[in-house]
Amino acid sequence: MTKDILEPYITKVNVLKEHALEERSKKNYEKALKLWEESLILLFKAKDIAFKQKESKIKHIFKNIESVKRNIEVTKQEYKREYSEKFAQIKNMLEVSKRIRLDMMREALKLDSQTFSEKIFQWAAEHGFIIDGDYIIINRDTVSEFIQDLDRKFTEWIEKEDLEENKI
Repeated sequence: MTKDILEPYITKVNVLKEHALEERSKKNYEKALKLWEESLILLFKAKDIAFKQKESKIKHIFKNIESVKRNIEVTKQEYKREYSEKFAQIKNMLEVSKRIRLDMMREALKLDSQTFSEKIFQWAAEHGFIIDGDYIIINRDTVSEFIQDLDRKFTEWIEKEDLEENKI
């Protein structure tokens, strides 16, 4: 009887884990992290049910929880490593260029078109850059400030993610 109660949780977790691994392989780290976290929530629910029912599968559930936690950490590390590589690429582009194609910058930042369109005009206004057709003209006087702002935003994301992880 208890197996019937836990089976939907375990099945859903297995599907989520499969999708999370697929997203991570495509470097869709944010989506992968959401899938890992969703599976972790389901596993905690299954654990609670198993405790209440004195279910023998509790060891299996704990192993799944630990596996998901490890995968969350691996995904975050891959995401941080990719960010570092992309940040270095953007920094180099900004330091040696007078102008950069907008599509190259969007791709380097790994932003979707809508988010990039919103951000690029904001950044241009804040840092004295000029949008000229398909190019952004870099203001040499403020480029280092822009680079620091990008780095600061990522650091804030890392700290936010670490705080949220400690809540789980």
